Amino acid sequence: MVRATSHPDPEMRFWAARALGASGDERAAEVLTRLASDDHSTTRSGARVSTAAKTALKTLRRIHDREPR
Repeated sequence: MVRATSHPDPEMRFWAARALGASGDERAAEVLTRLASDDHSTTRSGARVSTAAKTALKTLRRIHDREPR
């Protein structure tokens, strides 16, 4: 999934970002942060890759907040 965030197709990067957020893997935070700040490409439906990455970061945080400590 991390490799897919560098794919030339914005659709692929969009869905890779969403999948990384849902994975719950904290190592994805760095990649998602980069996409959120640097990737302003738009998919065919008009969605931005950066917005998908921001949503994925929120999902990742929610998953970690729910984990028992």
